[in-house]
Amino acid sequence: MSGILSTAESAPGPPTVIVWLVFCASVTAILLGSFVGSAGAYAFLALWMILGGIYARTSVRILSSYGMIWVFPIFALMSVLWSQNFTDSLKFGAEYVGTAGCAILAAALLKPRQVISALMCCLLLTAILSIAVGKSAMDPLTGITTFVGVFESKNQLGFFVSIMLLGSLALILDAGQPLLFRVIGLLALGLDGPLLIMTRSGTAQVTAVLASGVLVGNLLVSRLPRFGRARLFFAFIVIMLPSVALLGVAGDGVHDFVVKVMGKDTTLTGRTLLWHHAMDLIPDHPLLGYGFQAFWRRNDVQAESLWSEFHVLSRQGFHFHSTYMESLIEVGFVGTAALVLTIICVIGGVVRWSWSTGSVPASFFVSIMACLLIRSFVEVDVMFQFQIGTFLLFLAAYYGFLRPSVGR
Repeated sequence: MSGILSTAESAPGPPTVIVWLVFCASVTAILLGSFVGSAGAYAFLALWMILGGIYARTSVRILSSYGMIWVFPIFALMSVLWSQNFTDSLKFGAEYVGTAGCAILAAALLKPRQVISALMCCLLLTAILSIAVGKSAMDPLTGITTFVGVFESKNQLGFFVSIMLLGSLALILDAGQPLLFRVIGLLALGLDGPLLIMTRSGTAQVTAVLASGVLVGNLLVSRLPRFGRARLFFAFIVIMLPSVALLGVAGDGVHDFVVKVMGKDTTLTGRTLLWHHAMDLIPDHPLLGYGFQAFWRRNDVQAESLWSEFHVLSRQGFHFHSTYMESLIEVGFVGTAALVLTIICVIGGVVRWSWSTGSVPASFFVSIMACLLIRSFVEVDVMFQFQIGTFLLFLAAYYGFLRPSVGR
């Protein structure tokens, strides 16, 4: 194992193989969080805290390496000062900061190529367990029962499969990966298609296709000379301008495509109704919001009415199905600006990194950010602690800001 994971540059602090195994165990724990409950979160935090505690000096140096990474997590934690629910904002804000810290440690102690191999081992194991469990669940917004595996909803499963598809392509296309991991990529790719169909999630299917195109397209562009990139960019603008104009003219056709081809109703499965409610609530606390994860509280009239309207009997695990709407409610315009700035800076960072290296791992993280960006308009993937979306965002942030070598 250590031969497979060796790198040209020795990783700081603990042995690479130990970090790789901690990564696998901890990420598998949060992927199975819906199935094993809070034990998954505790295992995730405990593994990284033990590793970070043993190598405390190295961990402190890593965690203080780039301040921009911490803007949104620290703001989320600071929301306890004005939160409508001090206890929850303090608890969940601290856990969110912890999740970001664990991701930064993982990114610093492993090369990007090693992160992808470890991530794919976690994803493949979770996919196999999902098929073995065979669990189905009813979507409260549609009343339709769909396959969810070890997850709580088809949207979570769809996001998981999208990531696994991108990871599969990254392993297969990367000649720098050992043969063992490229075979794992092929096995995972064989599961991606059937699982994506089983999710019955139009959002996941469209996102997976578009993000895969971003991975391959960015990889090709990153290997062009600068003049070639400039010509390609100009051609893209020339092609897109008429396409945007045509899209505006063909509004009815787009509506029919969404409703008939993708199987969505005119409310995007209730999302537009949720957004309407959010727009009514935002003016109550416009600048700073209700507090990080302080809105969805039991016995709160507004939260209870939404749970009732959308048939969420569990009264938990629900949100406004838009990262920006959820952010505006929780942390207001100031916090949302911090989150949007973080996402933009990370995207810019990983694109520059990929164009400077021309590597498959760098293009993989570009495609991950494309996936998160596309989904951000209709899902909430980066605002919860112990979630794979949040973990990937801060992995990408570290690599995008510091742009390391990809490692063999």
